[in-house]
Amino acid sequence: MRSTTTVPAVDRFELGAGERAALALALETSESLVLLDDAAARVAANQLGLTTTGTLGILLLAKERGLLAAVAPVLASLEQRGFHATEAVRRRALQLQVSSNNSHHGSGHAYEQVDAHRAHVQDHHIANTSDAAPLIKSGASAGS
Repeated sequence: MRSTTTVPAVDRFELGAGERAALALALETSESLVLLDDAAARVAANQLGLTTTGTLGILLLAKERGLLAAVAPVLASLEQRGFHATEAVRRRALQLQVSSNNSHHGSGHAYEQVDAHRAHVQDHHIANTSDAAPLIKSGASAGS
């Protein structure tokens, strides 16, 4: 069982307990890849210098490695269970799935490309959303 001590570098972000724990563990583990779908958690991970991927990135990686025949049916099933991705990110993931079917010699893996696209879309959304919740706690004490 891991300790539940706090990590100041992570505690400054307004995140849930699960996201904070994942980021803290990633900071302790060299060359880790953090699986995050929450936009605020991905921004925090980026600010901490961590490498991230999301559910769509994992699906594309599974497709590239031959573990999935296609991403679209799995994505549809996840969406029926409440998973949400922006239409732009969803469309890009499905395009990358098709391009990875046609060529295994492209520049960069499909999952890396969808994560880069997703980060761009999320950054644009966060920058243009006036009612976005603050990503970093302001003046929070270590115990809060």
